[in-house]
Amino acid sequence: MWATLARRADLDVRRLFTDQGDPAHRDPELVRLSLSWELDGPELLDLLERQRIPLWSHQRGGRDPIVFGGEPVLTANPEPLAPFLNVVPLGVKALKTAAGW
Repeated sequence: MWATLARRADLDVRRLFTDQGDPAHRDPELVRLSLSWELDGPELLDLLERQRIPLWSHQRGGRDPIVFGGEPVLTANPEPLAPFLNVVPLGVKALKTAAGW
């Protein structure tokens, strides 16, 4: 998914890693979280806090980014982290169709 979005000239696509303490990015429109293991959940919530993004999806407003997640953990069972995500796309093809790409 990252490679698909990174090809778009109208998007600024960056990667953040939970173990590197990346500084907050200015006004992202989308934030994608990848979960490969169940224990990634708390780390990714810490990442949202460091990026100054409200943790709970219902607390985000029009100026906050859309937070979506993917990879094996969320594809298999998105429910435990659903309150923190706006969207869980089930494949790049579904995302392309929904966005009209």
